[in-house]
Amino acid sequence: MYRQFAEWRAVIERLAGFEASIKSAQTVLSGAQAISVAPGSTDIRLDHLDVTLPGGKSIVAADGVTIAPHDQVLVSGPSGSGKSTLFRAIAGIWPFGGGKVVVPADARVMTLPQRPYLPIGSLAAAISYPAESGAMTPRSCARC
Repeated sequence: MYRQFAEWRAVIERLAGFEASIKSAQTVLSGAQAISVAPGSTDIRLDHLDVTLPGGKSIVAADGVTIAPHDQVLVSGPSGSGKSTLFRAIAGIWPFGGGKVVVPADARVMTLPQRPYLPIGSLAAAISYPAESGAMTPRSCARC
């Protein structure tokens, strides 16, 4: 019973957070400029990028930054300085701010949250979500 309650609570909290974020983004972005993410060549480029908080406060600025394939990049700074938010902007899931992010045309950009959400259960069930547990074969899970 406790396990079901914990799973239910985690899902509800996550959904409530998503709903609040969507409402906040819609309010802030009405009439505001957003970061544009576009396909390009083989590099990741940041042009006149200004990443802001939803209220408009600038937290990261980058211009003329190019990251070529196989480049190793270290982004450092104190907690709360915008490192994770920069990667959200590059992945196209953080619209607040302005400027342009160019990613390779065939790129699949993904970012992991600092506090990852994994449901209670097996890794295979988490990978196959939202399909039912067992809907994917071990081989298809390995390709994910």
